[in-house]
Amino acid sequence: SKYAGTLGIPVLYKKERFEDILDMKPEHGAKQFFNKYPDEIVPVDFDLGAIDLDTKEDYYNFLQSKN
Repeated sequence: SKYAGTLGIPVLYKKERFEDILDMKPEHGAKQFFNKYPDEIVPVDFDLGAIDLDTKEDYYNFLQSKN
């Protein structure tokens, strides 16, 4: 998906790329895949993807911002 001017998750991959995904370094995330196969990317606009909820606090803050 594409949001906030960048590519990010969620991502759909070809079955042929599963081995590459398993070999990815977690600290680099999906960006390393995007850089390795840029010609296979078909971005889909997803503005809500910019919402980053990693912790309970993030979630509660998000809920508060909606009220």
